Amino acid sequence: MVTPTAERIQELQTRLVIPVASFFDFDGTFSERQLLVEFMLVVGQLFPERSGIVQPIRDALAVYKGKRTYKYGPVIQAIVDAAPDLFRGLPESDALTVARSVIAHIGDMTYVFPRRLIEMLRCKPIEERGLIIGITGAPQVVAEEFGRKYGFDLVYSAMYGSADGIYTGEVDKRSVHDKGGILDDLEGALGLDMDQCIALGDSETDIPMFERVGFPFAVNPHRKLLDWVRRNAKMIYVNDRQKNGVMLLHAAARRPVDFASDRGGMFIEISLEDTLPDYVPSFNLPGSVP
Repeated sequence: MVTPTAERIQELQTRLVIPVASFFDFDGTFSERQLLVEFMLVVGQLFPERSGIVQPIRDALAVYKGKRTYKYGPVIQAIVDAAPDLFRGLPESDALTVARSVIAHIGDMTYVFPRRLIEMLRCKPIEERGLIIGITGAPQVVAEEFGRKYGFDLVYSAMYGSADGIYTGEVDKRSVHDKGGILDDLEGALGLDMDQCIALGDSETDIPMFERVGFPFAVNPHRKLLDWVRRNAKMIYVNDRQKNGVMLLHAAARRPVDFASDRGGMFIEISLEDTLPDYVPSFNLPGSVP
């Protein structure tokens, strides 16, 4: 069970000897593919009556890929506009079928660093490595399937409302807009030592997580986040798109740098062993500094 109910959190609290957690964003951070996008596209394929709702997303994706542009905003807007109508009237049983199909087809398309990190965390019981928690804007039905596949203890996701087994189109997106608040709640409920916690993300919505933990990792960060990372020396920049391996970097000052200003440091490579807390077992990454 990965749903963050009060009962589940209480159950995990009884096993939490080391008061730490590792927080993972999913889309663009752990997974190379966007779970919500893939879910919506498959719904459009399997249910022809909903194909028209999905068409603007297809069109936006075609422009994005055709122009080889980094402007993903129009795709995001198309998704935001279409999601309520796509879910409204959709049976939960059909959504679960789609979610399982999505995970079966793209669930293994992950980046190296987050996947290796979670594999090493899972080598130990909760008592020795703390909790593994996902916080994602993907819908609950597909996010939980992904979370179960990789052994997450809790998954916070976009909650789409339903009545009598049919989605209403209403949605609670706290997992998108209030990641910091979720961490604050968990810190209070579980007594977490945030200075020893880990967070992985790729966009500006993950900054509240980064600001609260002692070991923050920006995995293939978006441009706006990369600019912020360059000005925050605590951050580790994970370049996980190289064919020859993974690079871990941090911002180092060219000269004395005011990290609160618009000027940032240059990136220099750092070894993996210098970036993780002691409770994470040692492991190797292809191409990284030993």
